[in-house]
Amino acid sequence: IEKGRFHLKTVIALALSFTMYVGVSLTWAEPWKFGVMSDTQWANAADAANNPGTVAVGIINQLNQQFIQHGVKFVLQVGDLDDKETNYTGLPQTPRLGISTRAAAAQALYDAGIGFFPVRGNHEGSALAATEVQNFFPQTQGGTNSFGATSFTSHSDNLRGLSYSFDYKNARFMLLDQFTPGHAQQGGGGEVGLQEQPLLGDGAIAHRRQVVQVEIARP
Repeated sequence: IEKGRFHLKTVIALALSFTMYVGVSLTWAEPWKFGVMSDTQWANAADAANNPGTVAVGIINQLNQQFIQHGVKFVLQVGDLDDKETNYTGLPQTPRLGISTRAAAAQALYDAGIGFFPVRGNHEGSALAATEVQNFFPQTQGGTNSFGATSFTSHSDNLRGLSYSFDYKNARFMLLDQFTPGHAQQGGGGEVGLQEQPLLGDGAIAHRRQVVQVEIARP
């Protein structure tokens, strides 16, 4: 914990890495839990039937059940939603399957009343992928499947649903997109820093909320 902020970072050291973490909000009110997971890319085309669109659907399904059993309120995914935005090499590249497949794999959480809030990684860093994330995950803008999360804020219109914050009970969560708006380039540290205060807002301080900041480190 640094100055009241809990930083969650994932560094992608392997081609495929999975993490499940269940955090309990530190508060004077009734405790509640949220989950955190990392990369769900899958690179083995021979297993495409079980893991379509370069997404590790089989492992996601297992993690979903663990999150449901633990009674988390929502799940954060810290980047790398797929291995490729389109499909496995050698398979049809249209329609683009990566992000749509990852979105569909979250349905078990939605059915259980659990939210799912992702942030992009370098495997979905294009301008087109940014639009897909905004379309397939409306909850990042306060739309469908937000399940009790409120007060959604983004730094700017073109980062809406990409870099965003929301409140849940006594905590504010800030998810910072690493890319410059509309481009597959990593944003500079200054740009990420400029996003923090608008996403934090005065409300978090006024209501003494815990602040959780989520960003990823690009390999």
